[in-house]
Amino acid sequence: FGSADNIAHLKTNLDSSCPSLPPESAGKGLSSSTSLVGKPKYPSDDECSSGSTSFSADSNGNTALGGSSGGQLQQAGGDVHGKLDLYYDDVREIKDTQSQLEEDIEEIRTQFKKHYDLMSQTLQEEKYRYGRLEDQLNDLSELHQHEMTNLKQELASIEERVAYQAQERARDIQEALESCQTRVSKLELHQQHQQQTVQLESPNARVLLGKSINIMLAVITVILVCVSTAAKFVAPLMRSRYHVVATLVGVCFLTVFWKNWDRLQFALDQMLVPT
Repeated sequence: FGSADNIAHLKTNLDSSCPSLPPESAGKGLSSSTSLVGKPKYPSDDECSSGSTSFSADSNGNTALGGSSGGQLQQAGGDVHGKLDLYYDDVREIKDTQSQLEEDIEEIRTQFKKHYDLMSQTLQEEKYRYGRLEDQLNDLSELHQHEMTNLKQELASIEERVAYQAQERARDIQEALESCQTRVSKLELHQQHQQQTVQLESPNARVLLGKSINIMLAVITVILVCVSTAAKFVAPLMRSRYHVVATLVGVCFLTVFWKNWDRLQFALDQMLVPT
């Protein structure tokens, strides 16, 4: 009925439902039950003859013995029928338990199938997701490798470019140094030549230098005299604030008069000349 535990449980139910009988009575009951079950409904000719013989024997003086044996048989048959009813009840309970177990097993099987389908679906989804993630990882790996290759190529080209530019700069610096050295050497030669020329023309140069200095001193003297004369004229006008204001007003008036001199002259001519 499913497992060893269920068999042991059914065995205990049978033992508890059946009354405790001695082994001889149990064997006798079983033999009587088998004899009762095995006998047909209508007796045969031999059984009728044996019954008549037993009846005739009873008529000879043994009638009480036949009645007592019939009562025992009826009592044994009633016990057997009671036991059979108990056995039938036990079998019915076992069948009910078996049907209940089958229903439980079917329900468990249905639940297991549902769980199995759910797990299978989840596993398929996870498998599909894993495949997608693996594809994405492969794409990212390929993209990373491609980018690394491009970066390496760019670094190589940049290194070549930097090396070429460094060589060009070094060449330009070398050429500039060579040109500077050439110019320095030319300047040294020119300086040596000038020193030689100055050493040869030093008396004439001294005379010319003295004359030029005298001329410059004379010009500076004239300028200082002019400045001192102008300062003498301007000093009285700058003694106080009123003098400064009067001077500024006079300068402004002279400026305006100078700018409008043509108009004033035309006006004077108009006034002086009679119409």
